[in-house]
Amino acid sequence: MITVVGMEAICHDSSLNRRRMDFTAIPSTYLNKSPERLIVNNGILDVLTGDLADHTPAEMYTMRINVNYDPDVEIPDTFEKYLTSTFKGVEWQIPIIQEMIGYCLYKKYFIEKFFFLVGNGSNGKSVMINLITRLLGQENISAMDIHEICYPKDIHSLKSLHGKLANLCGETGDADIKNLGKLKKVTGRDLIRSRDLYKSWIEFYNFAKIIVSMNNPPTIKDGIKGAKRRLVIITFPNEFNLGINADENLEDKLFTPESLTGVLNWALTGLHRLIENGKFSDPRTEAQITNRYEKISGPVKCFVEAHIDEIDRGYLNEKTGKIEYSDYGWKIVFEKSRLTFAEIYEAYVKYAKKQALPIPKQADIIKCVTDECIRLEYAYLITRDRYEKDEDGKPRPWYEYFKGLKLCGTESLDSDEITLFDEEPEKFDEEPENSATV
Repeated sequence: MITVVGMEAICHDSSLNRRRMDFTAIPSTYLNKSPERLIVNNGILDVLTGDLADHTPAEMYTMRINVNYDPDVEIPDTFEKYLTSTFKGVEWQIPIIQEMIGYCLYKKYFIEKFFFLVGNGSNGKSVMINLITRLLGQENISAMDIHEICYPKDIHSLKSLHGKLANLCGETGDADIKNLGKLKKVTGRDLIRSRDLYKSWIEFYNFAKIIVSMNNPPTIKDGIKGAKRRLVIITFPNEFNLGINADENLEDKLFTPESLTGVLNWALTGLHRLIENGKFSDPRTEAQITNRYEKISGPVKCFVEAHIDEIDRGYLNEKTGKIEYSDYGWKIVFEKSRLTFAEIYEAYVKYAKKQALPIPKQADIIKCVTDECIRLEYAYLITRDRYEKDEDGKPRPWYEYFKGLKLCGTESLDSDEITLFDEEPEKFDEEPENSATV
């Protein structure tokens, strides 16, 4: 038996000499001719029109999704409930998710976008990635790390994207990304040249949509302003815990054949809207996307800039009753000032939960706060109380704190409402920048 995979014919009978089967290789020009045609279990689906044709040997494709197509199947209630709970407070992101999954079904990269799914753990990201994997099929997905795409190890690396519907990868590590050239290339309809080891060179246009799921996005040194036109950030702000608000059987319910058929129809609706609009249903401005990425890639830095400041240098002269400024008065105010590590951590946790940002360990937060205060040239001193007693006169643990610093503007952090932007997103009123002919 011979199975067509890519451009090669693979012999499954080990008794035959594989080299004798080379003459059965099918030229790539005969494969995957129509990007809108997708093999499903019960036929050949045109993802643009929704028409379903019978399987035929006249059309050859190297990929198939293990899903039945039935346009009458509606979105499953379980999936709808998952979406509304996962994106509670940020429901405007659901159409973007719908379009992203639908975009993966179309073997063309006509809008230059890559996707970052971000949020702390236990927030639904893994369910979303697993759902996309089950819908598209593991064999139709590559798993290159974002750093591998930006910095290919060798000439063979990018071959992993060839003939795939999506590239799904998880945590990227904390290494900075200094050059986005390759990432822009694989999302920009540029011709890619690569090969397998000891094989001939191939040239291809990538259509595997780049989707990265992570808790802590890397810092982009190449300039986030250059990437913002291609970057779509999808935040998963809500936390789910087993025994409280999480369904341990959720994936079993989502991955039934009928459920996947409903998800396929839902995704196709998103694809059709994406094509009609020529852009994703993302209401954010470029400035908001830039601001958001700076926050999620450097949350403590943004927290310090917004909520930590030097203490006032003026002191109250008890004799005159006036605020005075002098070196002597500054020393008095400085020595009396106190901002404990615990107070900073508590304020940061509120800040992070309100804006769905990563929450590092307290020690890591304090280190980042210290580094930022040095960068901002704040005058401060770190010290500790060695023998502090509580209200009952019992010794307390050592308390480390800053002298010379204070919290500011923390009143807004007491609200439980999730706020992903400094301002509410506004609809685009300009023409889409990344649209292309379908």
